[in-house]
Amino acid sequence: MTAKAAILFLCIAALAASAPMRVQGSQSAVVPPGEAGAKAALELSPRHHEWVDIAVPGKEAKVAAFVAYPERKDKAPVVVVIQEIFGLTDWIRAVADRLAAEGFIAVAPDLLSGKGPGGGGTGAFAGRDDVVKAVRGLSRPEVEAMLDAVSRYGTSLPSAKGHFAN
Repeated sequence: MTAKAAILFLCIAALAASAPMRVQGSQSAVVPPGEAGAKAALELSPRHHEWVDIAVPGKEAKVAAFVAYPERKDKAPVVVVIQEIFGLTDWIRAVADRLAAEGFIAVAPDLLSGKGPGGGGTGAFAGRDDVVKAVRGLSRPEVEAMLDAVSRYGTSLPSAKGHFAN
């Protein structure tokens, strides 16, 4: 990341997907279930989720992002959840939901927005191999531009503290 991105990004890429693990310092949060159970966990979540389209300067297509909100009355810090090589999966969305359970506004962008068939994102690709190939084809400058736009979006939300988690 560039120096201009003086923010905290939570990169979830290598957590074991099979067994739930306690989040350090947490009384209740558990890393979401593995890939097979992530969708069900999202469906059972009491938290508010939404999909948003975020404009990226210099890019025609907007970046789609999944946003999970915490259940709290005060303003919350923001965490950007960066997808792994498999794109924006249900598991990454479940990670965002677990972070919201801990009090963060979690924004998980689909870095393949506009790159899939028909201008879609991760879900538009025929299979996982196609997604992996597309992720590998992303350039560093385009990823940085998307993450910068997502960061600005997250910190500008009315329910956000205006800064990233620390």
